[in-house]
This record gives sequence, structure tokens and C-alpha cells, in this order.
Amino acid sequence: MHLIRIKINRKSHDLQNFSMNADEALKIVESQVLCRQLSPIERQIFCYTWDDKGYTEMADGSGYRRNYFKEVGSRLWHNLSEVLG
Repeated sequence: MHLIRIKINRKSHDLQNFSMNADEALKIVESQVLCRQLSPIERQIFCYTWDDKGYTEMADGSGYRRNYFKEVGSRLWHNLSEVLG
């Protein structure tokens, strides 16, 4: 997730004192990076990862298995990597 922070940071031309929360980053990713709305589970993965939480924490109490989060997360990170380079 730090790569995304750096890339977004560079695009804003403000490399000092730059921080954003997961919801702010999510809005940028959806509107300017991927140009699509993420699914609810993709949003959860993005926000949990932004906050340094793992797939086990995502799965706890969600009704989904950890492996499902890993599969969806893998596709999401691949898509982001393709766009961001």
C-alpha cells in the first residue's frame, strides 16, 4: 500500500506533510486510478490493507474465508499494479 501512497503523493506534487486516510485514498483510486467503483469486498480489502490489517483480520466475523479475501485481494493488487506500473 505504500507504493500507492507514493504514486498518489507524486501526482499531487506535494511530497511534504502529505497524508490521507483509507476513505480518501479509496476515492482517488476509484475515480482517478482505476476509473471504476470497487466492489464492497474490494473496498474492504483496500481499506483494511491501508490500515495495515491482514487477511485474517478481514475474514474474522465477515462470513467469508481468509482465502477468498486473498483471491480477491490478489486480483485487486494486480489491477492496481497494472495501472500504476
